[in-house]
Amino acid sequence: MRIAGRYGDYDIEDTAFATGGMAAVHRISGAELVFKRYATPVVEPARLGMLEELCALGRNVHGEGVPAVGDTVRDSLCWPIDLVTRRSGAVTGVVMPLLPDRFLRPGGSPRTLDFLLLRRAAPPSAEVRVAVLARLAGIFAWLEELRLVHGDLAPKNIAWCDAPAPGLCLIDVDGVAPADPPPWRGVSTPGWQDPRLVAGLIPAHDGASDRYALALALYRGLFLVPGNLARGADGRWPRPAAIPPDADPGLREALEATLGTPLDPDGRTAPGAWVELLDAAFPAGDAAALRRLDDAARPDRPPVVPAVPAPAPPDPPDPQPQKPPKPRLSALPALWARLRRSPVATLRALAKRVVSVSFVAFVVVGLGWALISGLVGSVVDLAVSVRSLFDPPVVPHTKAGLALDVGECLVYPVNEKTLPVVGDCDELHWGQAFARLPLDVRTVTLGELAKGADAACGRRFAELDDDVRLGFASFALYPNVQAWQSGHRTAVCVLVRSNHAPWEGGRV
Repeated sequence: MRIAGRYGDYDIEDTAFATGGMAAVHRISGAELVFKRYATPVVEPARLGMLEELCALGRNVHGEGVPAVGDTVRDSLCWPIDLVTRRSGAVTGVVMPLLPDRFLRPGGSPRTLDFLLLRRAAPPSAEVRVAVLARLAGIFAWLEELRLVHGDLAPKNIAWCDAPAPGLCLIDVDGVAPADPPPWRGVSTPGWQDPRLVAGLIPAHDGASDRYALALALYRGLFLVPGNLARGADGRWPRPAAIPPDADPGLREALEATLGTPLDPDGRTAPGAWVELLDAAFPAGDAAALRRLDDAARPDRPPVVPAVPAPAPPDPPDPQPQKPPKPRLSALPALWARLRRSPVATLRALAKRVVSVSFVAFVVVGLGWALISGLVGSVVDLAVSVRSLFDPPVVPHTKAGLALDVGECLVYPVNEKTLPVVGDCDELHWGQAFARLPLDVRTVTLGELAKGADAACGRRFAELDDDVRLGFASFALYPNVQAWQSGHRTAVCVLVRSNHAPWEGGRV
């Protein structure tokens, strides 16, 4: 198939070698290029203008002929170098450099940042990790100079290599946006989201969000810290407590300033400062500093697990105003005294007393019936909960499932009678939470709670980026009736493999 771009014509292969909900990528015959065909052509004027600028930048960086990718900071991004448009001006796709083979794994897939962060994935030596992360910091320092926001710094968007020299490439850059005004929409990856976005303080990632994600990548990549600094079940954010005691003081201060106050963007370290800090902490020829990082990554040493903040003590209840005690109900004695004192009491007065007694009896019987019904319902719910312990997967009825927060993972059960629990995302796990949503049901029954949770998580799952949803399904954790009555009224949405099998690697 032949397509016409603004700067040339291209013969593309009919079959795409990579597909997603947003685009399909085709090899271009006879050149180290690819064509990224958008599922929906770009027609928005602001976005069209941005693509024009990115294409001009890409042609300026990569030059004529075969584009060099990954040799310097500026060409370590797969900039678009041509646009394919319709007569109306809508952009149907972009032409970009092909990712070189040195950034690929033996099977042909990109060697993403996961394989540098995960201890079990046999990460490279400290020397390679430092060089790759320094290149990452340099790339984002240049983006800040250009006043551009990437917005989705995550392992799936980064490929790296260790030979012939350590290098890194930012894969998808045709979606970057101007830093000013801040973006009002964009995509993000669970586990790598700005805490301000999670807390609803910003509508989309901005320049400060890139700084946070960069610091998180450095924190995990340098010290091989498992998991992300996700918000705890009590609403508090953990501090970067896994920094080794012998870490460089400058690195420690910068990490704590950026990750330790997650809702304050003003103190976040700039990418350019990270380049200088890494150079000062690991100067060329200083083997001792690199050796300390290698020692921390030895397979026989357990990983340093971030300390979980202690839950805040509950606030004391507000004092309740003292109410005077109500007088005891004495309808029957009053009626008897009245009859004794006045034998000629009228029938009307007697009827009033009888009605009073009947009303009190009706209220007492009604309250008693409601109490008995509630006790019976609680016993039934308790029986269902106990039975659920032996019918896996029963995460919706477990305290672990209710406590699961966004970014946390469920450890895969050891056997069929072992419930999944909140665990380390760097280990084999059953799924990772991507949303926590309030439940609103009309009738509080187990069936209605399950239906409401499935519907809410299904809607949120559909809003995720197509590349994130590819090969995954949504699974809803929901409280049982007893937990609902105890105040647990949220559904936890978990991203799981379509075949419900555990997996390795940080896919989300």
